[in-house]
Amino acid sequence: MVANPIPVDETRSLAYRDGADVHIVVQLTDPEALEGDMVVRFRHENRKFRRSATLVANEGGSTLTVTAPAKRLGRVPWLMSLQTSDGEPFLRVQARVLAHPGLPVALLPGPAPRGQLAPPEPPQRPTDTVTTALRPARRVAGRLKRKLRGGKKG
Repeated sequence: MVANPIPVDETRSLAYRDGADVHIVVQLTDPEALEGDMVVRFRHENRKFRRSATLVANEGGSTLTVTAPAKRLGRVPWLMSLQTSDGEPFLRVQARVLAHPGLPVALLPGPAPRGQLAPPEPPQRPTDTVTTALRPARRVAGRLKRKLRGGKKG
């Protein structure tokens, strides 16, 4: 296998919740089809955990199947890496899994986004066109009102 992330066929990959577990089935399109028991490492920032997985060779590459506890996945996207045997380096899989409680599980194929988005613009007060259009008329009406009051006093 190569050091580049292993590409994923997004049309033949899925993730779903089954009770307290999340089942992930990913079709790897790596030309070097492997088979056997593997280890998948889930990583989010500095947090990591591992799960046993199976890899089955087929006509399109290999199908990776792994199960993880939904509670452990929580509310953040997890990167997945595959270790083919003990002592071998982990190979990045181009897919992330998101299992936010109460929402459907999302399998996010493709490369992880690089960097961070720019912070949002501060909210601006909405300009009410009616208020803006009536402002000069209000001024005139206020002046007229003050003038009429002033005339009655004198």
